[in-house]
Amino acid sequence: MKFKVFTYIGAYIIVSAIIQLTSGGFPMHALAFPVNIAAAMVWTGILYLLHHKRGDTEWMKVLAGGDCSILALVLFIVGCLVLGFVPQQSTDTYSLWSRLGVFHFTTSWIFIAILLLLMTNLTLVVLRHRSTDKWCQYRFLLNHIGLWLVLFALFFGAPDTHKYRIMAYKNIPERMGYDVDAQPALLDFGLTLRSFHVDYYRNGTPSSYKAEVMVNHSPATIEVNTPYTVSWKEKIYLVGYDVESGNQSPYCIFESVVQPWNYLILLGIVGMALGALLLFIHGSNKHRAGEEVNDVVE
Repeated sequence: MKFKVFTYIGAYIIVSAIIQLTSGGFPMHALAFPVNIAAAMVWTGILYLLHHKRGDTEWMKVLAGGDCSILALVLFIVGCLVLGFVPQQSTDTYSLWSRLGVFHFTTSWIFIAILLLLMTNLTLVVLRHRSTDKWCQYRFLLNHIGLWLVLFALFFGAPDTHKYRIMAYKNIPERMGYDVDAQPALLDFGLTLRSFHVDYYRNGTPSSYKAEVMVNHSPATIEVNTPYTVSWKEKIYLVGYDVESGNQSPYCIFESVVQPWNYLILLGIVGMALGALLLFIHGSNKHRAGEEVNDVVE
């Protein structure tokens, strides 16, 4: 079974790499609302039907098996490491790594394939799970469905996420932002920079910085890595300033991030937290371990 899992998933990743090499990055914009909603419903419906009609076939057992779960998680972790350690938005367009989408990994066919594999496995595991103990069932569902909601929102919600860079000068109201393609867009709020302050380490490198701003008519403080919440779906981040001018910087660079699926991610995180709490409360009873039965047969 392990050999078949590696064979199937290896071929799957190779196909995604070939598509990436031949057609470029995944057209994320094509899945914007309402297409992403329709695609999510079709994908979920197909998995549900396959589970009930073809659940006993060998390849479905492979997709729902523990080996597939482990391999999908390992691939996802590797993908996150690529995002964390490899500079994204690189101007390199000719190297093999660039053509494989490494420098724009969130929109590469390889990373999309990994996410889809992990979500598919997670969906089938949830559908196939059985337990005779209600607390085992509750914590299993909370943990797995919580993680599923986070991945689901990140995957299908990505096309509806928009980022706008804002160049705000002191005491000059700004309502214009620019997307990743440098196209202008009118913002839903007005932003005025009032003052700026940066702290330094002893070696002279910046340790933290913050800006006092007016968002519409409300005063606010935005620190690096501490965004200001405009609404349930929009936040403003402080991302840059004139490094040479330091505290006298005449401008700051902000980024507005609009995520309509934000609360679905939060709901998933809350579900996983509740599942972890149930595991802490009820997981210490050893006799419960034998009561949980998963019907995934490898």
